[in-house]
Amino acid sequence: MEDISSQALPQLVQASGSINLNKIQVKDGTVGIPGLENAQKNAADDVIDDAVREMKSAQQPKIRQVTDAINAVKASCVKLSNTVHGMSTLAQLLPSMFGTDSHAIDAPRNYLILAQANAEARPSGGLTGLLGVITVQGGHLSLQPFVSDMEIPSLASRWWSSPPRSGCCSPTSWARISAT
Repeated sequence: MEDISSQALPQLVQASGSINLNKIQVKDGTVGIPGLENAQKNAADDVIDDAVREMKSAQQPKIRQVTDAINAVKASCVKLSNTVHGMSTLAQLLPSMFGTDSHAIDAPRNYLILAQANAEARPSGGLTGLLGVITVQGGHLSLQPFVSDMEIPSLASRWWSSPPRSGCCSPTSWARISAT
């Protein structure tokens, strides 16, 4: 617990201070999250994980009231650990995903969006009916037009100069897939 209060909390305060929620902006398709890269450079996540591991491995006291208090602290520390780990992961991934800050000169990133149709309910939500692509570079997002999954065979000619003649990507397999 001392490590959390003396090492992790000051780092969390510093990391949270580098992100000003009032300065996060989306303008003309460009996402700006200033200070996010500075927030990812802290070791609070590791300090909290170590403290949780240490608490879990400690012997249980014999006095029930003390055991209950320790278990309550453990549960709170596990919640804190999960929250900090999630935020740390987010702070590490978002700059490269959005191509912001030091990643602004990276190649564009393309993200496939699969939209499910609710016509035939499935445990996952439905069958994929539309496909779209978001391209991101330098924090700028551009959404490509969505296309129906039935249009995929005709789009293949844009991707391949000569489409494969056999296998899963051949026009004959597209006809089989489309017919089913």
